[in-house]
Amino acid sequence: MIKEILLTLGILLTLSGCANSFERQINMQNITLEQKQQPDRLYKTKSTDKADFYTMEWAGTKGESMAFGSGLLYSDILKAFKVHCGFDEADLYETRIVSYKPPTSYEVWVFKDLLSEREDKTSAMSIIMTQLPNAGGVDMHFIGQCHSKPFQFVVGK
Repeated sequence: MIKEILLTLGILLTLSGCANSFERQINMQNITLEQKQQPDRLYKTKSTDKADFYTMEWAGTKGESMAFGSGLLYSDILKAFKVHCGFDEADLYETRIVSYKPPTSYEVWVFKDLLSEREDKTSAMSIIMTQLPNAGGVDMHFIGQCHSKPFQFVVGK
C-alpha cells in the first residue's frame, strides 16, 4: 500500500508541476484511502519555512465501537485479531470511528504491538461491520496489515 501511495503522489506531483496544489493531491489520496477503507490517512504533522512533513496516522476519531454493545461480536472480533495478528484483548489501545452509515460501521482498531515499526509501537486495522437483515448477525471484514510500518515524507517549499 505504501508503494502505491508513493507512486500515486509522485505521478500527481509530476503532472501537476506545482507544489501549491500538493494539499489538493493529499486530499485526493486521503479520499482514495477512505474509499479503500484503509486504517490510516496522510496528515501534515510538521511545517517549517523549508518543508512540510507528512505522516500516516490512524483514521477516524477515538470513540466507542459498535461491537462493545454485543459480547458475542466483540469476542468474535478479538478472536480474529488473535488468530491473524496475535493481538490479545489487553493489547487493545483504542477504537476509532471513521463512519457509521446503517447498516455499516467502518472502524479502526488500534493495538499496542511490540512488532510494530512505528515509534508509538501501535498497529491498526480497519474493521467493516455490516448488520445483516432480520437479525442475521454481522458480516465483518478486516483491512490492513497486522504489524504497521511508519510512513513519512517531506515536501520542500
